[in-house]
Amino acid sequence: DEPTSGLDAARSSELLQLLSDLSASSCMNIIAVIHQPRHSSFILFDKLMLLAPGGKMLFQGPPTLCVPYFKILGFRWA
Repeated sequence: DEPTSGLDAARSSELLQLLSDLSASSCMNIIAVIHQPRHSSFILFDKLMLLAPGGKMLFQGPPTLCVPYFKILGFRWA
């Protein structure tokens, strides 16, 4: 749970890369809660689940489909 809490951006990215490598080399799933990751960290995830308050699922799938999905729903980014 929140493995990057208290880490600076560089260390956070390093840790997430390590977890990604570990998952790939050991064929195990790693589940983590990450708040506001940088883009370089965000794209390391194979699958993403975004939850709203109360635990309602907003999105589940590859991170590369997240923005297109929300654009289809009418969300705009500045």
